Amino acid sequence: MHAANDSDDVFEVVDDDNLDAHDLSAFLAELPAFGLPPPAQTKKRRAHDGPKEEIAYLRQKQLTLATQLGRLKQRAEMSIDDTDSASWQQRAVHQQHAVQRARHENTRLRELLESQLKFVQALQRVLIKRPRLSLFPRCAAHGAVLGLSEREASLEVLFQAQYNKLETHWVRHGLFESTDSGDAMRKTNIESLAFGGTMHLNSLLGTPCSLPFMALSDILWDLMTSELAPSCQLLEEFHPQLRYVRHDMRLHDPKLPTLESRLAHRRFNEPNRVVLLTRSIVDDGLYPHTQGHLIENRATWSVISSKGPNECYLAVYVNVALPIFPADVEAMQPAAGTLTELLLLLTASNSERFGARVQDAIRNRHPDAALAPRPSLLMHRDSTTSSMSLPHRAAKNV
Repeated sequence: MHAANDSDDVFEVVDDDNLDAHDLSAFLAELPAFGLPPPAQTKKRRAHDGPKEEIAYLRQKQLTLATQLGRLKQRAEMSIDDTDSASWQQRAVHQQHAVQRARHENTRLRELLESQLKFVQALQRVLIKRPRLSLFPRCAAHGAVLGLSEREASLEVLFQAQYNKLETHWVRHGLFESTDSGDAMRKTNIESLAFGGTMHLNSLLGTPCSLPFMALSDILWDLMTSELAPSCQLLEEFHPQLRYVRHDMRLHDPKLPTLESRLAHRRFNEPNRVVLLTRSIVDDGLYPHTQGHLIENRATWSVISSKGPNECYLAVYVNVALPIFPADVEAMQPAAGTLTELLLLLTASNSERFGARVQDAIRNRHPDAALAPRPSLLMHRDSTTSSMSLPHRAAKNV
């Protein structure tokens, strides 16, 4: 990744080093993403609405989210008043539990809306600052490519280069310090790089866990590469530590193509830690991407470090780019706001489902283990279809 300089911009979306044990959002697979602009071409009809229209939509989205957040806060205050009154009337125990559950749900929704509002504000600042950025890239200048032959060797070279960048990222983002201290942390920022006119989304997670480091590593690796959701397919297993999977994410909006993920996974077992690497393959000569699909483009570094016989620490860094838009679908013109809604979807969609799969796997394999906090880790999606609220063409600037 290009190193930040004075002309680069970093806009924090989430920055919370003191998370509650059960408040870590699962984000690793559904992260919003940004991408490289297309190469210079001869001028032709614009295929999509540009940043100006998207900014107008973002401003309205902020108002909508702020209104929803205000209503939730009002409900929370009413709930507290009702609870005080109810305690005077000695409400039944099950009613008290219902109120408590409602308050927890209200808190969860408020946190979700607050994070979405921060993200929308950060995205708006990026688009205002970099008005020439492409909203729907048609190529990836530095994407990973697999050919017809020597595929295993190519992936090993690719992952060795990715492994060599781990220490740099850990130093830059403070993950060594988090691992040493054992404190839970979560950070997400949109990084706009002046060099090359690119944007990336960096997401970081640190979380302790009351499991041996190898046990947690096995659970995550199996969920990523073998115990796959129905929407996933194992394409190739080169050896037990190198696997290649496909996942298709269908969106409800008929104008938006399926998002196709080709994820190569590599595991490195070391004396006191396990390193799990993931890389999107954006061009495959043996298994071509389906024509017309969006192509995911991201890279992930995960390190599970030993902190004792039955304790470990998980640190994750994800760098993502906007899914590559299919060049063969010239007639497709998503309405303004489609980018915003797609990114919000990728941020939150199916996160709790996969988090539940991690919890279930831990309970089944290690029923006495405790998570502190819950490692809700989204290495891939857990549903074939995701719901998203997309704008209509008639409401492009509303």
